[in-house]
Amino acid sequence: MERKILNDQELELVTGGSIIFNEDCSTCGRKNNAEYKVLNFSAILQYVRDNRDKMPEKQMMVNMLQLGYITTNN
Repeated sequence: MERKILNDQELELVTGGSIIFNEDCSTCGRKNNAEYKVLNFSAILQYVRDNRDKMPEKQMMVNMLQLGYITTNN
């Protein structure tokens, strides 16, 4: 499979990676799409764009939790 940088419109078509969202992007997770409640979807997208080459997705989730972009879904 070819690798390429995606623009904003193409990003919404991507499936894969270990961070998954439910259909309306209100919850997300790495093990399933209901681990965390999404509080700021646009901030999450920007954070992933800015950090995708700098850290693993597991660390991104920890950081986004600390930043308040997501919260535990208990």
